[in-house]
Parts: sequence; structure tokens; C-alpha cells
Amino acid sequence: MLVRYFVFCLISFFSTEFVNAQTDTISVFRKSNTLPKKKDEFRKYTNSIHFNLLQLLRGGVLFDYEKVFENLNFAVGAGIGFSKYDALGQIYFRELAPYYKYNASNISKIDTKIRPIYDFNIKYYINEDDFQFYTGAGYARIANTVITDILKFGQNYTSSNSKIDELIYISNEIKFVIGITNLSNRRFYHDFCLGPGYRMIKYESLKYVLITNSVNGSTYNYEIDKEFRNNQTIWFYFAWRMGIRF
Repeated sequence: MLVRYFVFCLISFFSTEFVNAQTDTISVFRKSNTLPKKKDEFRKYTNSIHFNLLQLLRGGVLFDYEKVFENLNFAVGAGIGFSKYDALGQIYFRELAPYYKYNASNISKIDTKIRPIYDFNIKYYINEDDFQFYTGAGYARIANTVITDILKFGQNYTSSNSKIDELIYISNEIKFVIGITNLSNRRFYHDFCLGPGYRMIKYESLKYVLITNSVNGSTYNYEIDKEFRNNQTIWFYFAWRMGIRF
């Protein structure tokens, strides 16, 4: 009887210790999973302001504001800047010829006017957690005004237009890009994107009408005016933006 009682007590003791060990193990495991994380580990910034470094290659400065809608993985941006002269834009424009040279190879650019740049874009972030990879589309409008030396030919050229020496260029551009940016919990960031696009260009061109012709003296007098022309071209876009999130 005593032996049976002793065996029963041993079984009860070890059974209790085994259960307690299991309980302790489970408790420790759960506790390690519920350790609080630092706030910065999961913090996301949903607003940013960035500067497009490569816009400098097109003779301008451009700043954009972007708002991220976390629940939709979607972002909308808008920007404004200024352009002095889009020399790079001439590469796909009339086979490298600057727009003010059209039918007037003796015309030179002597100055430019600062004109605004407008930029709008949308993004869809493929990564749900860190907003790193994205696809997007955008629209931009770049304008230039070139001041030419057409007036130096005053004795041969006449015009009723007081701004005949100023020629306007406007490029309306749409683009589709893929891009990458560093994690959304980083305040300072870089953003790279590239993709194809299409440019719709409207520009002023000089036109000439011969009004007098002195055969013996070889004197030619022209009436000069301006007219708008259009041009379209495929374009490849690449942007490198640096910015700050808040």
C-alpha cells in the first residue's frame, strides 16, 4: 500500500514539473514574439519634396511635392520649376537643328527668357510594406523663349511684329516609367526611374516674303513674320531625384 502511494506521488510530481516546464517554455516563446519594436522600425513618411537633378541637363530646375496614400499604395505628385533653354530637347527636334534656325541658318541665339516648367505624375508602389519599387506615368510642360539677332538685318528686313526677335518653344510631354526608391522609413532618399514617352512640340518659326529685289545692286528686302509649327517625337526619360520625406 505504501509502495503504491509512493509511486503515485512520484508520478504526480514529475507530471506537474513537466507541465510547468511546458508552460514556462510557451510563455517565454510568446513573450519573445511580442517584444515592442522601436517606432522608427515601422514608421512611414507619406509626404515628400524632391529635386530632379537631371532636369539641369535640359536647362531647368524642377521641384516636386508627392503625397503617398498608404492604403492604396498610390501616390500623386505635382511640381513647378523654371527653364532657361532646353538645349537637350533639340536632339530629337528637327534632326538636331535648334527651332529658331528653321529656314534661317544665319539667325543666332543671343539671349533667353526664364519660362515655367509644370510637372504632374502618379505612381503605384508594388511593395506594400516599404514603398520601394513602383510604376508610374506623368505629364510635363516645358517652355522656352529665345531672343535672336534677327534685328541686326534691319536694312533688309522689315516686320510689323514688335517681338519678331523672340521665338517661343513649348514641349508637352507624357511618359511611362518604372522606378525604385529607398525604404519609406528613410527621411532622406534617392529616386531613380526610366521609361519611354512622347513629346508634342509647338514652336514659333520665322517666315520670309520677298518684297523688293534690286537686280543691279543685288539688294533683297524681306517682310518677316512668325508662325506656329508642330512637331512630335518619341522620347526616352530618365530621372534622378533627391528629396526629403516628412
